[in-house]
Amino acid sequence: MTPIALLRKGGLDCGLVKAAGMPPLSHGVSDRSHSNVVLPTLLLSNCNHVLNKLEELSLLVSDNNLLPDIVCLTETWLSVLVPDSVCNLAGFHHFRKDRTEGLGGGVMCFVRNTIKVEQAVVDISHDVSGDSKFTDFEVLWLLLRPIILPRPLSKLILVIVYCPPWYDVARKKSL
Repeated sequence: MTPIALLRKGGLDCGLVKAAGMPPLSHGVSDRSHSNVVLPTLLLSNCNHVLNKLEELSLLVSDNNLLPDIVCLTETWLSVLVPDSVCNLAGFHHFRKDRTEGLGGGVMCFVRNTIKVEQAVVDISHDVSGDSKFTDFEVLWLLLRPIILPRPLSKLILVIVYCPPWYDVARKKSL
């Protein structure tokens, strides 16, 4: 079964985000007739337990029709008891932020080895007023340095945020 058929069959609920008319970064595309800018492609999925979907995810990232450079996952349901070695994808760096209390949640990101990436440590536990509005979110910050970027950019900042369903709606509106 092809990865596209897996998506249609109800596998990973994902979307491929790509700037219109811009070829993907990792495929060595030489036709840049639409733009002189090459940006990475991004696959975003609320995977709801990643461990039982790693084989499917591996197929998706190797499909010639998708070939995402970055894969962002929410609701990974991972914990400190699951070693990083279990979650590897060939040809990708991976970063994760697990929920520290209770079940569910968690975010994870896979970035192709062709892109320089580092995890940024950003303290968002309090906003400028000192209120702790952001402690219920799972947030992963990454600094990316693709090989080619538009001239005014030196790095891309990627932030993956998961807001739990039990989070108070009134508080969400105040953000």
